[in-house]
Amino acid sequence: MPIRIAPAARIRATTVASEEATTPTRSGEPIAISIPDELPPVRADAVLLDGLLTNLVENVARHTAPPARLEISARTDAGRVVLAVDDGGPGVPPAERERLFEKFHRLPAAAEGSRRGLGLGLAIVRGMAEAMGGTVTAGESPIGGLRIEVDLPADETVPTEPSQPGAAVAR
Repeated sequence: MPIRIAPAARIRATTVASEEATTPTRSGEPIAISIPDELPPVRADAVLLDGLLTNLVENVARHTAPPARLEISARTDAGRVVLAVDDGGPGVPPAERERLFEKFHRLPAAAEGSRRGLGLGLAIVRGMAEAMGGTVTAGESPIGGLRIEVDLPADETVPTEPSQPGAAVAR
């Protein structure tokens, strides 16, 4: 199936919020979302972008043990849109961070109270991002745990418009 890179896929707070609404955190706390209305659209396949957001939010929510909080934010950086998902958990040692994206890799000592998966979630997220010309990295979160950043090319040719309530990911 060919990937259709559309010039007007948007990451919107309303879209991320709908993913968050169906993905409860393990602590039951809401996910803090900070995505500016004026965020430019990204050059992306709308179906892949939706799958990437779903997999990323579900993965982080599933593997973050209570009472750690989760935050999702986005910003622009040099013609790119960067989506960051932060957790306030114990974090991941620097030597293990790149391995999070390997298929079937699971951390040897998962955070207490977190659920173990198959080790495919972040590998899938990275594959989707790369298919759209993006990257995914893991680092230290400013709230204490792990930060996953998805970096996608912005489409500066489409005029920026504020998000409308109930707007879809792509237009």
